[in-house]
Amino acid sequence: MPENAKKTLIMLAKLLVGAVLMAWVLLGAHWNDFVRSKDGKTTYSVLAAPGPEGRFVVRKGSLWWARTLELSADDLQPVEQADSQTDAPKRYLRPGFLKSISRIQGWMLLAAMAASLTGVLVTALRWWMLLAIQSIRISLWEAVRLTFLGQFYSLIVPGTVGGDIVKAYYVTKHTHAKAGAVLSVFVDRVFGLAALTLVAGAALSGALLSGLGSWSDPMMRYSATVMICVVAAVVGVMSIVLSRRLRRVLHLQRFYKRLPFAKAFESFGQAARVYRRRWKTLAKVGGMMLAAPAIWVAALAILGGSINLPVPWHSYFLYIPLIYILGSVPLTPGGAGWIEYLYLVFFAGLANSSEILAFALLARLFPIAWAIPGMIVAVSGPRLPKIQTMQVELGM
Repeated sequence: MPENAKKTLIMLAKLLVGAVLMAWVLLGAHWNDFVRSKDGKTTYSVLAAPGPEGRFVVRKGSLWWARTLELSADDLQPVEQADSQTDAPKRYLRPGFLKSISRIQGWMLLAAMAASLTGVLVTALRWWMLLAIQSIRISLWEAVRLTFLGQFYSLIVPGTVGGDIVKAYYVTKHTHAKAGAVLSVFVDRVFGLAALTLVAGAALSGALLSGLGSWSDPMMRYSATVMICVVAAVVGVMSIVLSRRLRRVLHLQRFYKRLPFAKAFESFGQAARVYRRRWKTLAKVGGMMLAAPAIWVAALAILGGSINLPVPWHSYFLYIPLIYILGSVPLTPGGAGWIEYLYLVFFAGLANSSEILAFALLARLFPIAWAIPGMIVAVSGPRLPKIQTMQVELGM
């Protein structure tokens, strides 16, 4: 099969998976406020607020199967109350998607956007420092511009590496050290993955030590399993990249020579030795790597607070890093549908699906917002070739 046809089929398959996942997520949400039957097995859309007698006018089903019913509070399952609210009157109405969106507080949304922007700038600073270790000198402002440009291409190019390729390609215009430029982007991506894992690990430890979480919770055990797998993968990958001896012992030359980016991988050796010789400086960069993901999660936590999402703060720092670690698996373009599905899985016991969907879709505003400056860089700067052309020039 021709290479172009194969890529087209893979992309169509990803688009199909993304469409199916997104449809499943949307169909599982309630657009209007709703109530649940006493046994919790049936949900009803509420057509009108309960009357003086406490009876709800609801609809069951959709389209021509829809039926209008009238239910009393005795027929319904109350909303679970926090321990501090056990004496409060019982509530039965659960917010739907539209109500969740309408609750957003403007000042908190702006604060979340500002925190998200800070995270992007810290990411640019981290990458700039990794370039400096390779003696690739570009201005910090240029690193910021290229980071925004990468955000833009990550959003519009199918797949997960489009933005990284663009950043690496532009940096090579400032230096002859192509391997160092490409490796800096790769190491930055690995650092980001490791940092997300450390943030989640700190949240998990804090929750267990403070009594906010327990090993009896299956989500806690699942989260710990994901973190162990990611840490093992990061340590393994970085050991292979930085250790020529390990690559020789494992006889990896035969393997990676068959890969399409074999030439680039071989040239990584010299660039990797630079990082190995300057491990103290690399460790300092690693020390500050927690800042960007921690700020990013804090921004999303503020966003959740802006719509009154009933999620404790530690849960944001535990689950959101894992959502985006698993979301980086390129099942769909841009993680569309896949990331929303992961939000529903991890936050299932904390809020209803409509509130979670509203939060997940609002969270997508952040990368879209910071892709706009990248679009300006793309339009105002020199015209970029196609991604495939850049891959060839970079030897990837």
